[in-house]
Amino acid sequence: MITVSAEQLRAKAQVGESDYDFYRCEKCGHLITRIDEIRAFTAGTKTHGRICECGCRKYRPVNMPWWAWFLPKVWRFAWLRIRGIV
Repeated sequence: MITVSAEQLRAKAQVGESDYDFYRCEKCGHLITRIDEIRAFTAGTKTHGRICECGCRKYRPVNMPWWAWFLPKVWRFAWLRIRGIV
C-alpha cells in the first residue's frame, strides 16, 4: 500500500491537480486509476512498466459511465481521495 503524502505522489509522478484520475486501456478497455498509473511508474513495484493487466502501455483519459462507480477499485480510489492520500 502507498503510504506517502499526495504532494509526494504528485511530485514523483510529475502530475498536477488538473490531471485525470481515471483512464481506459486502448487495447482491452480495462479501467485504470491514478493509483495504478503511479504504481506503474514507480520502480521496485510488481507492476513496474505495466499500466494495464494485459500489458498494453497505451491508455487515455475517460469519463466513466455511471455503473463504473460501483467497482471496488473506484471506491478504494475515492476513499483515498477523500482522506487526502491521492
